[in-house]
Amino acid sequence: MLKKINNKLYLDDKEIDLLNKYHLNYKNCSSLEEILFQINYLINNIDLDDDEYDEINEIAKNISERYYYNNINK
Repeated sequence: MLKKINNKLYLDDKEIDLLNKYHLNYKNCSSLEEILFQINYLINNIDLDDDEYDEINEIAKNISERYYYNNINK
């Protein structure tokens, strides 16, 4: 179930827990794009082990899919 973070941003518990684990400041983000930018920065600039990489990559994929379905005109 998605929780409202602000007027434009909704995340589920698993996403929130993971973003907190990696100290990503999602509460100040105004869009899923901003969160994806932070995740991308983390992946490219922090030395993650394979499990951590898989974990954060899975959340990025979920957020990307939600962004696509909510924001891309069809």
